[in-house]
Amino acid sequence: CILCNKWVSYIIKNDKKKRFKFAPIQSKIAQNILKKIDANLDTIDTIFLIKSDKVYTKFQASTYALYSVNKLFILIYALNFFLPKKLVDFFYDLVGSRRYHIFGKLDVCPIPDKNIKDRFIDA
Repeated sequence: CILCNKWVSYIIKNDKKKRFKFAPIQSKIAQNILKKIDANLDTIDTIFLIKSDKVYTKFQASTYALYSVNKLFILIYALNFFLPKKLVDFFYDLVGSRRYHIFGKLDVCPIPDKNIKDRFIDA
């Protein structure tokens, strides 16, 4: 998905401390991690951000990462504290369900180049 790819690219580009690593949800390591945190593997339709044994999903995960790499996202991240989780996740799901129509779709997932390969967990 172009939206997801652009989001990951933005986080990588702006994460100067290299705090965030990524794994495709379909990968073996992601599946093992998700089993450990008791995620429902049949209904995975979001991103997961795991920090200090705390699991963030959907709007909270995406905005936490954005805010962590660029403090200008404070207003959008702050919505997590002022609006109910169900409401912000509703809008996250709304965009997610229309992402191919809005942003387009890639035929093949891009392969990370050598400069950012260390940002992806594939084992």
